[in-house]
Amino acid sequence: MKALLFLDVAALPVTEGSQLDTIGVTSFLDFAVGLVVFVAIEDVVTVAATAALMTAAGRPLWQIYTTICVVEVGLHAYFGVPAIAMALFAAGRLHLYLRAVRVLPLVLGHVAFDLLGATFMSLPFVHRLVIAIPLGLVASVIAQRVQKAAAPPAETVTGAAV
Repeated sequence: MKALLFLDVAALPVTEGSQLDTIGVTSFLDFAVGLVVFVAIEDVVTVAATAALMTAAGRPLWQIYTTICVVEVGLHAYFGVPAIAMALFAAGRLHLYLRAVRVLPLVLGHVAFDLLGATFMSLPFVHRLVIAIPLGLVASVIAQRVQKAAAPPAETVTGAAV
């Protein structure tokens, strides 16, 4: 969105101002209530429930990804053309849900993403990168350790007679 605004491409629709202004967030209370509602709709309904129902209906994986990504882009259409990038966010969240089969990682990730986004939105892009890259690396290390700790122990081979 910022790149398209910077390039001032008049033919492409791009929302003016910030996301928070566009969706009508004027106070912290608005943000907190909106965050709960948006996370519930996007993660519980759009991703988890849709994936679970479509999987139970025997739909192929490509249809599940397509449906959820299209709905996510539609929910963020107020961005204009940059809403298309939300398909990547939706695909990543769906992948996470399909691997974990739990809603909590989706909710926590979405809340963290939105909180960081709202906090750093007013900062220049370079400053956000300087903050986001180390946070991303720390989150990756934590995720690997949690996944390793949650993995079942390797079976030990005892000397069974043949």
